[in-house]
Order: sequence, then C-alpha cells, then structure tokens
Amino acid sequence: MPGAMVADRVHREDDLPVPPTKLVDDLAALVAPLPPADRVSAGFPGMMRKGRVLSAPHFVTEGGPGTKVDDEL
Repeated sequence: MPGAMVADRVHREDDLPVPPTKLVDDLAALVAPLPPADRVSAGFPGMMRKGRVLSAPHFVTEGGPGTKVDDEL
C-alpha cells in the first residue's frame, strides 16, 4: 500500500553539538537495521531555499535551543 509504514520509526538522542562526520556515521548506524527502501524522508529544522541552507539556528549552539553559540560550529 503506498504511503504505508514498513518499519517502526526509529529515534535516538544525541549529545550536542554533533560534528557533520559523526552525524553521518550516526545516521548510517540508525538506518542499518531497517528494511531496504526506495524512498525515505528526513526533516531539517531550518530555512532552506533552492537547496541551500539559509538558517539553522540550533546547529550552532553548545547544547541546543537557548544555549550559547559555539563559533567552531
């Protein structure tokens, strides 16, 4: 059936901040046990236009929303 879930949703908490290489490794580990799929969806909590990220306010903070900005991120 189109649009039907074929596996339970998976979720895990991450320590923030998460460097890009660790994020990719964590995502690969997260999806590894899932059944094969020809399509997936992922959310991104920021503003995007024409495939470019314009704003991602919580990806530059030490511990998520409301915490100090980390200039290294």
